Amino acid sequence: MEENILEYLGSNGTGFIHAGGRLATFKMMSLVRPQEGEIIMEIGFGTGATLIEMAASSKADFFGFEYSETMFVSAKRRIRYCKMEGRIQISLLKSKNQIPVADNTFDKIYAESIIAIQEGQDIRDLLIELKRVLKPNGMLIFNETIWLDNTDFDTAKSINEHCKQSFGIIQSNQEYLHLNDWKNLLKHIGFLDVQAFRMSEVPPLKQKINRQNMRSLLFSLYGRIKSMTSFDNRRIRKGFRKEMDRIIDKDLKLMEGIFVKVSKG
Repeated sequence: MEENILEYLGSNGTGFIHAGGRLATFKMMSLVRPQEGEIIMEIGFGTGATLIEMAASSKADFFGFEYSETMFVSAKRRIRYCKMEGRIQISLLKSKNQIPVADNTFDKIYAESIIAIQEGQDIRDLLIELKRVLKPNGMLIFNETIWLDNTDFDTAKSINEHCKQSFGIIQSNQEYLHLNDWKNLLKHIGFLDVQAFRMSEVPPLKQKINRQNMRSLLFSLYGRIKSMTSFDNRRIRKGFRKEMDRIIDKDLKLMEGIFVKVSKG
């Protein structure tokens, strides 16, 4: 297939495209716990669905940075539709590992299924940049799907090569294969208080329904209807599913969703 799955999802305004979907976002919110006066950033915000949920439930100030122009345009439309321009500022990155803000800018940074799909040492470079823009004692929280300890390097490399060819992105970084590799990398960069939680261990934050997140859900619903009623979109979606079934055996447990929380110190 020639299509990039992220561009496809972005063009349809698909929300919560990370591991665990909207439920994982509520779990992320329980770890981030935005407070009034805090400056919080999402790296790789996709179509902006989580930014809306976060901002609609708190009085913190939110910023987002995204490398995909397709995602950026879709998020901008969502934010405008939800009338949240005054609460959320987003920017398109020219370089995915260079964030155009000063050192020590953000109280908290969060990411959903964006760090692990960086290839090779890009994952290390991105984490170093995120540490730079965090304030002293600031927190980084992310949700990623990583390889289980019983998954070897060759298996991960083979799956990543097929995923890159079929979807335009890897499944999960193979240079930092297992959870201990991630922990060691974070400690080597200088992060402190490295904590990891399985998806099932994190209770979701109960979300209040309001006008902003209801409009965001409607925005996502419109995109879903669009993807289901377009012949080209149905063809692409069917092709992606067929390729994934071919590449990864559903009966094999190779990966797991993990939340990681660290402090800059």
